[in-house]
Amino acid sequence: FEFQNVKYVPVINNYIHRHLKLVKYKNKTVSVTDPARTFVECLDRTDLCGGWEECLKSLANLREVKISDILEILGFYKNKTLELKTGYLLELFSKNSPYYSHIKKKELEPLRPPDDWIPVYVDRQAKSKLRKKWGLYLPEDFDELLRGI
Repeated sequence: FEFQNVKYVPVINNYIHRHLKLVKYKNKTVSVTDPARTFVECLDRTDLCGGWEECLKSLANLREVKISDILEILGFYKNKTLELKTGYLLELFSKNSPYYSHIKKKELEPLRPPDDWIPVYVDRQAKSKLRKKWGLYLPEDFDELLRGI
């Protein structure tokens, strides 16, 4: 559907009925994803979120993200790269956003790469820089995207 000149695309996956909350809108009840699922799905499909810059700005201001819910949702995906992206951003946001200050470093340990992990590129089209701790090659301008968050 389209709303205010923006085309919205439904994301259908095997977890369609999990981590939803019901919201009243114009005398109707609408199912929307909870904050944790929104966080993970945005990182999984940045192409549907306006790209990295829009994704990061939106996620930095997302409230009530619970690490236990994030871990449960990531368990459905079984995608280590998604876990690494999630861990990296949760760590970053926990230092820079008041909405993530409740997340402790220890809680992110399950998301860290194993010792034998071979780093992966998040965006193969962009010049990238290795973030060794998280086993990710992130675009060189990634830090620039985070300015002002």
